[in-house]
Amino acid sequence: MNWRTPLTSSQVLEFLPLNTWTEVILISLEPNENGVYIATTEDKKIKQFEDMNKMSVFGDCFEKVKEFKASEIVAVIIDKNWYRGRMINYNEFKFNDTRIELIDVGCFYQTKLDNLFVLPYFLLYEQLALPIQFQEFTPKTTKLTIKPNFPKSKLHEGIVLVDVFYNNIKLNNEDEKNQIDTKNKKCITYSPARQEEQKNVSLINGDYCFIQMFNDLSNIYVCKVVKNIENENYTLCDVDDVLSKTIYCKDQKLKKYPILGDTVKVFSFQKQDYYRAKILKKNNDQNSYDVFFIDYGNIETIMSSEIYELPQELCCKPGLIIKVGISDLVPVENNSLRAHEKIKELFEIFIKNKKIFQIEFDETPENYLQNVKFKEIENGLYINDFIKNCFNELSEIECQKSLHTHFKINNNHHDDINLGRKLNNNDIVYLKSFQPHNIVYVIKDIKLFNEITFNITQDKNSILKTDFNEGDIVKVISENSTYRAKIQMKLNKYNSISVINIDTGAYNFVKPNSIYELSNDLMKIPRLSIRLKVYDLLKINANTGDKDLLISYIKSIENIPLLVKWVQNDSSQYKYSKKCVILKRTDNSESIFTEFFRSIKGTPSFICNEMSNCNVNDEVINEFKKNLKIDDFENVKLKNGDYCIITYFKNFKDIYICKAGNDFDGNFYTNNDINSMFKDMHHSSDSEVNANPVLGDIVKVFSPAYKSYYRAKILSAEGKNCFRVLYIDYGDIEMAELCNIFELSDNLKKQPGNAIQIGIDISLDKTPNEEIINMFDHLATHEIQLSMEFNESDEKGLDNCVLKVISNGLNINNEVLKLLSNESPSSLLEITS
Repeated sequence: MNWRTPLTSSQVLEFLPLNTWTEVILISLEPNENGVYIATTEDKKIKQFEDMNKMSVFGDCFEKVKEFKASEIVAVIIDKNWYRGRMINYNEFKFNDTRIELIDVGCFYQTKLDNLFVLPYFLLYEQLALPIQFQEFTPKTTKLTIKPNFPKSKLHEGIVLVDVFYNNIKLNNEDEKNQIDTKNKKCITYSPARQEEQKNVSLINGDYCFIQMFNDLSNIYVCKVVKNIENENYTLCDVDDVLSKTIYCKDQKLKKYPILGDTVKVFSFQKQDYYRAKILKKNNDQNSYDVFFIDYGNIETIMSSEIYELPQELCCKPGLIIKVGISDLVPVENNSLRAHEKIKELFEIFIKNKKIFQIEFDETPENYLQNVKFKEIENGLYINDFIKNCFNELSEIECQKSLHTHFKINNNHHDDINLGRKLNNNDIVYLKSFQPHNIVYVIKDIKLFNEITFNITQDKNSILKTDFNEGDIVKVISENSTYRAKIQMKLNKYNSISVINIDTGAYNFVKPNSIYELSNDLMKIPRLSIRLKVYDLLKINANTGDKDLLISYIKSIENIPLLVKWVQNDSSQYKYSKKCVILKRTDNSESIFTEFFRSIKGTPSFICNEMSNCNVNDEVINEFKKNLKIDDFENVKLKNGDYCIITYFKNFKDIYICKAGNDFDGNFYTNNDINSMFKDMHHSSDSEVNANPVLGDIVKVFSPAYKSYYRAKILSAEGKNCFRVLYIDYGDIEMAELCNIFELSDNLKKQPGNAIQIGIDISLDKTPNEEIINMFDHLATHEIQLSMEFNESDEKGLDNCVLKVISNGLNINNEVLKLLSNESPSSLLEITS
């Protein structure tokens, strides 16, 4: 039995106000064995989604849990997704020694104590999911209106008994005959504890299948088929037209706030149609998701505007693909590049022709599907034997010969790292570009590079390429440059193409009318860029500002010859070091990246763009610090109609807001500047040095009240070791002790303050009452997105703003007037919607 944490009445009232009907969302239509359902509300579901992403952004800063503390709220990563959990019990004699309750999804999870993380204060709030039970009622829809029945509730067991609104019961009974039995429905919202229930079609030894996708011998995706006795044909197993129903489903309702693990309908740009997919993760751009196609086996990046709700009957259908492997041949495949290519070509033929195989395997081992045999139906031969023969025929000498005599531009960008084998110790290279994850691109033949650049620029016979595919090598003519490129993918339906410059490694997005035919002479020349992992960058995580400086720094030294030094394999230092290099100047024994990071610790950021060495003396540093001192600090500028989020409320003429921008599809507004800056503050090492505060200085302050670091301006000295500071990104004012004041990096000093002081147009000369303060606190806490209207021609226009909720147009000024005159205001649920 899953014992839940006892609930208090105050915890329940946060969800379900007393004697009030509240609309909730059931996470699943299927209860647990005790008849318990898990409920949440729309605003809490959104908050969970947002905070999961906050944890993924700031997770690198979290410390590991060192000891078990019952009922403490911690963080855990499950399938690359972050969740909050409450520690329940600990048994050191078990491998997974710690049991936690995932308080925002309502289930339990067993893991190791070492896998848990300490959460920062702003994520230590109460659970966002509520266990509930119904009286003689079985829900047929996930949205219900309920209220708590406290006398009959089992709060000591962590369960609330609820009454259901009459209209829900009536609707439930009318639709009962047409509803699918809920016992046959599967949970469609992601729940780690139930992930095993969301299985694909199962395979047994001797089944028939065809191969749907091949990555390598350990990642083969197959589809099970059954033989029709009447016509000897093979058809997909347990499909019920699932593919055609997905493609032709007319209900194109966008999926708002997809949760990691959700099964959805997406538009595939590779296949140019609609298919079922599972959300894997939300990307850092906040506009796209990585999804896994459960009927095909491939992964794509999909824009949020192309993710739709999937009918429940299709959510319940199992995925059609099953992952299998031929594990006993994997080590040999990994050691032979040519053999891998030959095997890949063979499987591509099988995929194209939908060739049917009989699959055989030993069902005894736990990972039995990772060592299967493919048997041809016509002749009884095994594909495995053919692959073994393929390995035997190919010696490593032949592979090396093939690489040198038949070299072609590889269409798979991820194989580019193999080109690093052409580099030897002490070779001279030129640095061309930097990519995330510690990757740089260099070139070896600078003379050939210059010739290509000259020839492609002078070529006037440009023919627009109208028919192109992923992997094609083309000429790109952009506004600022002309270069050879490889088509990566069509980013979206808005005619944007992702390309990579094959001679510098730089990624770009271009329009189709920028893509031209590449001449045969230039097509014959192999790509020049060599993809390398740099040892220094593996050890140092640069913050966002430093990465911008790093790109500028690379630009400033791209014509300087550099020495390649392969790092000796030392697993105690870094387990991948044998694949890494160090790049040095020819006249200097120090790595260029060690030089870069050492220089930005004590030197203003922009010095790096011009530096040719690190000989910058203290006099120069102090001069730049003097010039960077900000006396009249500027804030972000506002104009009429801008969107904003409230950060701090004191009174009607003292409200602080931050400007917000909208995402790709215009449905969600957020302050990305503050989120990015917050991350930079926590990654920054400035806290090692105490500042010597002067009036007007912009510094880094640790707030004991909020238990975090913030940018602040020194307003006044209030004694020997105490200062009055203004948090320039939020608007709050605090007293800060000298021990909590630190130097702020020059990069963060130069960025304008995000908090802007405004007032609202309230003619009544009254002070805000408790209800008004609570309303503004709600708007700030939940980051409700607002639009602001004011007279830009009036010098004091910002003192008389009108604020409106973006989602429904609700006028906040009118709500304040209602509360001041003791009228009934709109509910906070309406404000949040």
